[in-house]
Amino acid sequence: MQGLAIAPRRPAAAVRFRAAIEPRVTVRRHRRRNAFTLIEALIAATVLAVAVLAISMSLCAGHVQSREAVHGRRAIRLAEEMMEYIVSRPYYDPDGSGGEGPEGGETDVSTFDNMDDFDVYVDPPGALTDMAGNAYPLEYQAFRRSAEARYTTAAPGGLGASIPGLSVTITVSGPAGRRWRMTRFVPKPTD
Repeated sequence: MQGLAIAPRRPAAAVRFRAAIEPRVTVRRHRRRNAFTLIEALIAATVLAVAVLAISMSLCAGHVQSREAVHGRRAIRLAEEMMEYIVSRPYYDPDGSGGEGPEGGETDVSTFDNMDDFDVYVDPPGALTDMAGNAYPLEYQAFRRSAEARYTTAAPGGLGASIPGLSVTITVSGPAGRRWRMTRFVPKPTD
């Protein structure tokens, strides 16, 4: 056993002492993060809020446009029905009396006997009826409908002459103040 040398053992206290006086070299290792930082979470919340706001605004705009389209269809229906009823009436007053507007005793639609009797006629909101006197459904009652029938002349393109007749205008006002207007010219019949 001659070439073997056994190193003497150091006592445990010496190892502890040496570790206390020697500087430690520490190597920082980057650990993988398993969570978001506060700034990242705030940015993500802001982006999400902007996206939700944009989507909700487009849905609201679509709803408003849909409601306006429904109002428009209802207003056009009200105007068309009244226009068709008016132009289905005789041009001249059957009793031979003349003048624009209703004659004496003609106080409502049921007593109007010719087209010009509808001049300055008004159906107020909440009282809209069809021409037979039947009330419209509740969703139509927010509208106001009026008629104007005026004697005038028109010069259709290409004819070179003015034609006398009656201009009938129906105006329907919606709940938000929007107006729809329909006008038709009815030429004076030839005798």
